Amino acid sequence: MDVLNITIWALSGVAVSCWLIMRRAGAEIRRVRASADHEISYWKTEAARARISAAQLKLEIDAWKAGHAQGRTDMINSLPLLAVRYDLTADDPTCGCQSAEQISHSA
Repeated sequence: MDVLNITIWALSGVAVSCWLIMRRAGAEIRRVRASADHEISYWKTEAARARISAAQLKLEIDAWKAGHAQGRTDMINSLPLLAVRYDLTADDPTCGCQSAEQISHSA
């Protein structure tokens, strides 16, 4: 009878220990999953912020490129006008000023 009691109590202890281990493991798994879900949510939010920042930066870059191209076009278009205005070899200056020779001859 003693051997039967010892065997029953031993098996009961093993069963209770297994049950406690399974509960503890289940709780740990739930904790790790909750932590992983929280971290995944955090990184998804960060990725969304990064996509928004990248889109804003792309819009700024495109606007800068368009402004740069427009400024370059304006400058290229105005170069002939600047060249004519400041052409010192022209006989008829566009500013309406007289050259030094014309001033000395008329005086």
